[in-house]
Amino acid sequence: MAVDQGTKDCSIPCNLCGGTKVSILSTRSRSGNPLRTVICRACGLVWSDPRPHDARQFYEEQYRLAYKNTYSPKPKHVVRAGKVALSRFGKIETLLSSRKTVLDVGTGGGEFAYLLQSLGHV
Repeated sequence: MAVDQGTKDCSIPCNLCGGTKVSILSTRSRSGNPLRTVICRACGLVWSDPRPHDARQFYEEQYRLAYKNTYSPKPKHVVRAGKVALSRFGKIETLLSSRKTVLDVGTGGGEFAYLLQSLGHV
């Protein structure tokens, strides 16, 4: 997979720095379906552009089956992921003011994002 070194405009600004200049990393998903993946030329954040309109449905209904070959996690995996989320929070807690906006990249099962949201962060 070759990286497109040319600078392009993207349809949505970078969530990290607001930049709109990107390079295209890929035009296909892991399964070979059309999905444009870009990297911000200003800060290096990588994302899908445009974001899939049915992303929420995919993560709610198909993500775990596609990547873990099961519809629901085993209880021991939920407990482990919860412990990891608490540990991560402990490492950044002093960096967060009340109601701080946090960008969780590669959120996996969403445990850390859920914890942050439940504590009032967005």
